Amino acid sequence: ELRCPPANLCTDNGAMVAALGSLAISNGIAPSKLGIQVASEISPSVAIWA
Repeated sequence: ELRCPPANLCTDNGAMVAALGSLAISNGIAPSKLGIQVASEISPSVAIWA
């Protein structure tokens, strides 16, 4: 059986990931280490899209 949420809940995956992360942290689960370098100052026009 395939179960899908309503379409209005499927529009922003980032919001769903952030909500899950917030819930996990509020329940005592420590955030994991990224293990990668992050450059948040890069604009989308400069980023290389795969």
